[in-house]
Amino acid sequence: MLGWVFMPFNSIHRYFSPLAIAFGLAVSSGTAFATDYQDHYEFEASLYAPYTASADHSRIFDLHFRFPGADDGTVVAWRVDIADDDGFTVRTLRGESHIVNGEGSQRVPWSERDPQNGSLAYGFYHVRMRA
Repeated sequence: MLGWVFMPFNSIHRYFSPLAIAFGLAVSSGTAFATDYQDHYEFEASLYAPYTASADHSRIFDLHFRFPGADDGTVVAWRVDIADDDGFTVRTLRGESHIVNGEGSQRVPWSERDPQNGSLAYGFYHVRMRA
């Protein structure tokens, strides 16, 4: 025999709201923890560019990469652009680094010269890294 149980709204709200919230959290969080997203890892790249040059007018840029979950030996292609104050790229440096234990680094020297080995004018230059 089927029948209806009448409960005042306050009683329904008091019993079923926490139950609905708990059920929703269990369903949504259970899927997130049960699913292993092996194809998605966050890649981080950072660049340290010293403000002042050494006595011989050279600088060393330090590139650091973090790629958790990547296999050892994974190759990261990088590019460093040096632009003048007007945004014109005066030099581009390229290379590759390898990830080991989820991290990699590269030291990139720059002699403050253009690709034809000519000296650059004094001024402000901007450095941008892409990886």
